Amino acid sequence: MWVFNSALELLGNGLWTQIDLWIEFKGFWSWFPISRTGIRTLLLFIPALAAYILRVAQMHVGARVTLSPFDTFRQYLIRYNTIQTLGWYAFSAWWFSEVYIWSASDDSNLNWVIKATSWDRPRLNERPIYLTSTLLTFAIVQSFLHLFYDYDRVSFPVTKTAPQPSEGQSTQATVPPLVQLRADMPQIFSRALQRAIITATASPLVYAIFFRRTAWSWTYFFAKAVWKLPKASALSAIPPLHILLLLRGLTSGFMLLFLWEIVNQTFGLYVAQEPVKRGKPLTEGSRDPNGILLNGLKSRKDVTKVRELPKIPMLLVLMIGQAFAFWELVYISQRFPVRRRSFFEDIDRKGGSTWSQILAACLGEIEGINTRIQEALRSPTPAPAPQQPQSAQNPKPLPRIAPPLRDDKVFKPTAPSHSTQEMIGNFTKSIGQDPLPPGSGSPLDPKRLIQRAHASLPEKRQEALAKEIQNAKLTFDHSLVAVIRSYIGHPFRRTVQRRAAAVILGGPLGDLGTIVDAVDAIARLAVSSLTEDPFGKVQADVPTIIRSYTSTINNIETFKEKVPVDWTDVEFVGREGAREMKEADLALESLRAALGEVLKGFGEYADDMGMSIGDMRMAREAATDASVTR
Repeated sequence: MWVFNSALELLGNGLWTQIDLWIEFKGFWSWFPISRTGIRTLLLFIPALAAYILRVAQMHVGARVTLSPFDTFRQYLIRYNTIQTLGWYAFSAWWFSEVYIWSASDDSNLNWVIKATSWDRPRLNERPIYLTSTLLTFAIVQSFLHLFYDYDRVSFPVTKTAPQPSEGQSTQATVPPLVQLRADMPQIFSRALQRAIITATASPLVYAIFFRRTAWSWTYFFAKAVWKLPKASALSAIPPLHILLLLRGLTSGFMLLFLWEIVNQTFGLYVAQEPVKRGKPLTEGSRDPNGILLNGLKSRKDVTKVRELPKIPMLLVLMIGQAFAFWELVYISQRFPVRRRSFFEDIDRKGGSTWSQILAACLGEIEGINTRIQEALRSPTPAPAPQQPQSAQNPKPLPRIAPPLRDDKVFKPTAPSHSTQEMIGNFTKSIGQDPLPPGSGSPLDPKRLIQRAHASLPEKRQEALAKEIQNAKLTFDHSLVAVIRSYIGHPFRRTVQRRAAAVILGGPLGDLGTIVDAVDAIARLAVSSLTEDPFGKVQADVPTIIRSYTSTINNIETFKEKVPVDWTDVEFVGREGAREMKEADLALESLRAALGEVLKGFGEYADDMGMSIGDMRMAREAATDASVTR
């Protein structure tokens, strides 16, 4: 027993000795959370929080709808959101640089002030200034990419549910966030590394040209209030571009970019989750589930009221609520029969029954396509001429007291001359001789002078000049088309695809998923009403649904055939190219599938619903894809 106790005592003394040595070499404090490491972790959370606040303040569902990339740049260049994006990323980069400099060792020489020596006074260190300026350059680049790729958009799936889910088949439209994040991690790492290398390579030049003098003067101004520095300090001629400092700029910039990309990706993945909680719709646990759902479907009107208040996050949350409301509606129409039946039974509600309000909200999304198509295909009518008073049109003539003036030319006609001096003289003499109709402008109008100069030339010279002008115009047109075809002209192309997206989705933000949800939800609810509607109210609205779907399909087909083609659309080759429109094709596919389901369920009751043979024939033709039958 004594030997055993002695062994334990020796083992314990040795273990504690090793622990003391480990603590002495700071191995323990390098991972213990209640230490400098934990404080540094909390401080590094603030740059991530800044990016998160930016996403919450500016998130939206629909895509930006413009006719060309240049229009997008022009509309979103000078806006509050642009300034806010740059401000939050700049704050995040500055805070990250301060934590990085504070955490660096003394050997890295990143102290803000170089300590005084026996032969020199304390001096301001330019190395941390360069590192902070480099990270601010990363913030500018990230802000540009954030706006260019529209990071603020939350991407929802277009089709939320399977057409006909079988038993055991998952109807989930989204992938779990952690699974998707693991799959996207290599791409995020590669994207952050590429941007870090490019930005770190260009940052020394950017720092020397744009940041160096301004950053030095501002830093020196604030540093004098903290440290005892000389009143004036000259900037060195050469920046401190040491290889180790450049590598620190690259590594710190990569870590900052990787942090931003992770925040943006995780935020988008978690926000875009389906509106289901514990296997039930998101509004199921409230006192009035149908009322909250209806408020979400009609939240677009509330957005108009909220725009008067300076609270942009509230506006964006309401837009998100509308998209989630349509998403939840299409889920209920397919996966939750008990909740679906409550739509038909809830008839005593302010503003109409639940079914009638759902129908109005969904048909509003569908009829919006018809309205925008009619406006796009409507040819502009010329403005009517201003009506003059009757007294001004037919003035009363005065009595004539002299014979009328002669209309023949005063000067004697001369033989045509071809000398330059005489042609100039004839042109000058012709100005003001011919009477001008009232209201036609001044005889010294530049356009009128050019016409008179052209008319004063001999006939052969007129023909030669007309050919030269036509050749110059053709050369200019060919050169302009060549520029539009090049990479430089890509931002100025107004393609039929972008025009079709603007018409189908609307603007300035349009979400195709909301339109598809409205189409699918109405069709599924109408078919389910055959067995779940106790009062038979839905049957009276089925003809309206069929006619709305039919007219929308026909209008989209007509728009695809008659869509206006801009001269900058150099990729357009004939009318077949106009049919390759993603948004229009997806909307057509959804409308045809939904119309086919309604016709299949209510086709035999067409006479009882008041549908004529012509209406049913047009509906069946619209539900059939013409490209497949050909």
